[in-house]
Amino acid sequence: LLDQLIAVAELPDRSVRGQPGALYGTPPFSGAPGHLFRALLADGRLTAEAGNLEQAHRRYAAAIKLADHLTCIEAPCVLNHVIAEGLRARTLQSFERDVRPRLEGNAESLARWYGDLHRASDLSTDFDAMLVADWNLSLQHELLPALLTESIDLNGDGCRQSLVVPAQD
Repeated sequence: LLDQLIAVAELPDRSVRGQPGALYGTPPFSGAPGHLFRALLADGRLTAEAGNLEQAHRRYAAAIKLADHLTCIEAPCVLNHVIAEGLRARTLQSFERDVRPRLEGNAESLARWYGDLHRASDLSTDFDAMLVADWNLSLQHELLPALLTESIDLNGDGCRQSLVVPAQD
């Protein structure tokens, strides 16, 4: 599973076109990103402890790239950015705690790790795309279901009012 996850992370294309939820800013693996990241980071830590820093680097870099899959899509929503930033922070925290001490004295390797793991995110450049994604999410989950019901209790008084114009024959 980890090899398949790393292969997905290393894909150069971050598009969600054709995927379920693509219009709404939801990446295909969004249901369980925490479990995927924990598995990658645990394997990266164990690999580093075993002395294979190159494979550990690949796993940590894959965790960062999977976070990119949440934000570098056509219409990432604000929640995607929040989750991705949390996962990036967790990856960096794990690196600093578990791997960085093993890289002391190797400035070249440490610089490569930092270059691959530190991503500067600029939410202002993604703001338009986030507005589109959040609008689509709101439309899909809140507005359309309300409009497609036969009636709704708008005032909370038990009097249900129709929001949909009946179809004409």
